Parts: sequence; C-alpha cells; structure tokens
Amino acid sequence: MKKIVFTDLDRTLFTSDSKISNKNYESLVRLGEEGIIRVIVTGRNLYSANQVLPANFPIDYLVISSGAGIIDFKTKEILNQAEIENNIVQRVVLYLQELDVDFMIHHPIPDNHYFEYYFASNPCRDSLRRVKHYQQFASLHQGLYKKNASQFIAIVSQDKEDIVEHAIENLPNLSIIRATSPLDHKSVWIEIFPQGINKGYACKNLVERLGIENDDVLTIGNDYNDIAMLESFTDSYVVANAPELLKDIYHVVSEDRADGFTEMLTKHFDFIK
Repeated sequence: MKKIVFTDLDRTLFTSDSKISNKNYESLVRLGEEGIIRVIVTGRNLYSANQVLPANFPIDYLVISSGAGIIDFKTKEILNQAEIENNIVQRVVLYLQELDVDFMIHHPIPDNHYFEYYFASNPCRDSLRRVKHYQQFASLHQGLYKKNASQFIAIVSQDKEDIVEHAIENLPNLSIIRATSPLDHKSVWIEIFPQGINKGYACKNLVERLGIENDDVLTIGNDYNDIAMLESFTDSYVVANAPELLKDIYHVVSEDRADGFTEMLTKHFDFIK
C-alpha cells in the first residue's frame, strides 16, 4: 500500500476558486486516520498558502514555492529552504532587463511574499494584476537588490513562451520552471530558482528524509510546474483540466471540480470511497 501522497494545490486538490470539496477534504482525513502521509506541493509562497490552509488543515507537510521550501505543517518548522545568492541575483536581473520582460524578485523564505518588481517597456496585464493584488508586499525595483532571493518570477504572454527555453539555455546554473498564471490562467510564468530546485527535488528530499521507498509514493498535479514531481515517481496522475501534453503522459482522472483527487485515491486505497 502507498505510504505518502503528494498533491498539487490549486486546480488539483482545490478548485480554481481556492476551495476544497467536502469529498476531497474527507479523503484527506481518512488518509491520516490510516497513517498515510499527506503532502501539499504548491507554487504558492508560505504566506499565500496560509491564506487558504487553516492551521488544522488535514495534511502533514507543505512544500512551498515549487520546491524551494519544505514545512512540517503541524509544528510549522521549516525543514529545508533554498536561496539564490546575491551575486547570481544581480546577473539574473541584468539578463531579464535585457530581454525587456516583467519580473519579480522574492525575498528569502519565510518572507518570500515580499518582492521587488520591474516592469518592461510594455508591461503584461498579468504582471500589473499581480502587483496590484499583492501591493502591500510589493516595492519597485530601483537598481540594487541587496539580499539573497528565494526565486524570480518573470511574466510573459503566451506568444512569448519561447523565452522559457531561452532562459534555460542562458541561465544553466539555475532551475527554470514554466507555469501557467494562476491569475488569468493564460500568461506564462517563468519561475527561476536555485539550481536543482523544483517540486520533484522537494518530494524526493522528503521521501528520503522519511525513509519511504519510491514505489510507495502517489502523486497528482495539473500543470507544467508539476512535471518534475510527476516524473519522479511511478504512480503519477493528472486531473482532466491539465494540458493535453501532460494527459498524454500520465494517468488521467476527473477534473478538479469533479474530485479527481479522490478518484485517484480510490484506485489505491480500499478505505476511500
């Protein structure tokens, strides 16, 4: 029987309005009663995750910022965190400015809900929307960022998604992850992390820490930033609202609004109905 379940949060376990169905919630509770470890793996930072996850939410661990941090959800202890050194931060800033794209530099964990932003000559609407949404934590980048960073987020329109490959080629010592905007569900977010950091890295780190075999792992996601997690283990699923590319590779269950998370569990646990 599987011993640990990793699930993406938005549009996988939760629906697009950041709600969880009664069925999925009860499934998490039942997993816990049976001693199955429950882990949410999200692109959200700690502050953002805490806005939708009450302190008594039925999970054991929380992976934040697409793998940059691992939290013991019950004790709130930070078990692992990664940062981009300041000298590398400065090089990334120059690179993104030369590309003339919008970007945000996020402070180190646990304060990575704070960020500095830079707008290109023709800002993307999604960038404007994100800065407005988090305006209490946002400050304009004015030429010198003096700290390490947990990550960058560069935002481009769909017709410029080739910048993802450009970044991978030109920033070889960093981890580049493509994600779909959680705000307009269209724009491309280019997430830049320390080398090797992604959801897969964090999940494997936790599995090793807990002494669990890879065959005892179950994963589910819905977007490109879940690929590193999904490809790290044998039994991986995506919900039906995932991109076609992912549905061609992984097992498919019902969409987020139809309790695809619970449907996956029924295929492996007799006590989930």
